[in-house]
Amino acid sequence: MAASFIFTRFRHHTSQRVDSLSQKSQWTDWRWQLASSIRNKKDFENYLQQNNIPNVVEIMQRYDFSVQEEIRLTPFLLSLVDWSNPCDPIAAQHLPSKKEHTQTHHISSVWEQTSDFLDQDNRMLQQKYPDIVVLRLSNTCHSYCRFCFEKERTLLNRVPTKTGEDEFQACIEIIQRQPNIRQVLVTGGDPLVLPDNILLDRVEKLLKIPQIRIVRINSRAWLHNPFRFTAELAEKLGQLQRDSWTWGQTRGKEIHLGTHFNHPNELTPEALAAVRLMQQHGLHIYNQTVLLKNINDSFETIFELFKKLREENVRLHYFSHAMPVPGTEHLRTPVRKGQEIMQKLRQSKEFRGQLPHYEMSHVLGKQIVPDSMSENFYEATKEKSNESIIRFLSDITGQWEEYPDGKG
Repeated sequence: MAASFIFTRFRHHTSQRVDSLSQKSQWTDWRWQLASSIRNKKDFENYLQQNNIPNVVEIMQRYDFSVQEEIRLTPFLLSLVDWSNPCDPIAAQHLPSKKEHTQTHHISSVWEQTSDFLDQDNRMLQQKYPDIVVLRLSNTCHSYCRFCFEKERTLLNRVPTKTGEDEFQACIEIIQRQPNIRQVLVTGGDPLVLPDNILLDRVEKLLKIPQIRIVRINSRAWLHNPFRFTAELAEKLGQLQRDSWTWGQTRGKEIHLGTHFNHPNELTPEALAAVRLMQQHGLHIYNQTVLLKNINDSFETIFELFKKLREENVRLHYFSHAMPVPGTEHLRTPVRKGQEIMQKLRQSKEFRGQLPHYEMSHVLGKQIVPDSMSENFYEATKEKSNESIIRFLSDITGQWEEYPDGKG
């Protein structure tokens, strides 16, 4: 059961008002944030009432909790929402919309192929590139994003994945037998739901595989639960990176931490403090942003987000077109919208060579979308099974392929 939520925040993410030092300590405990998460409609309604948020009935009517999916919203995440704004960008990404249940659930066969799992029984290890593998260490997250392409694994539990110690050791043995693998991308779910001792043990074992040069850890805890990035975790990850220079090789290994910020409102003081803490210990930080309809699909919003991230020395890694996940049509823009934004970003000359690639996912990897709309990338949109479809020239296969496009 979720704990009592008497933690009212001032607007604009100012400091937390609490009744005692013990409450402040509790609020900044990442484990308390997880244990106190909103998990269902009743929890959510209690949260609104206990925090004296106006118009509770109206707010409850905005969202649809009827679907049998798992809901998880940390108290910290909820404290960032402007409940007077029906289109609040953080709420729109995390609370279930009625629109999710009125849309087509067709996905092109491109997205259904799973031949790239290296461990078909456990489904922890996946490879799309010769030198990079994806390793899933968790099936859960601090909070759940409605647009997530891993919904089948996290919210719906339709893709069973075994992530225990035996399964992890089997993945280590598979990687050891592949001399071309240079990077391991650790993801989930969110790997930072794991306690420090397990996370650090697994990162160290990955780093000690001779051919591995970089271990990347992707997380959205920076937004959902930034207190997860403790001084102890920062020190121990940094020490692992420093120790790697003493492991008898010609150079050390690197640990890269992936953030996932989609909107400037997500760059809270707590999130930025976590970024700076990790940087102080020599860890590399990069960001991936997903383009989402009515959330960040404007030049001004993306410009502000990218500018603030650059000011924090966070590398802009990918700007991603939202994947055609069932029930997310209301969150997907047309591919052309992303091209328009990228073209304006180039023309602004603010970022020069620091802009990320705009990409859309392909079963074989990241399909890079040209910034210029004048390039011969795709043909006109057509309708198929109540979906908008574009036919594009893939730079991965060199062939014309079809992709479910967004509308609007």
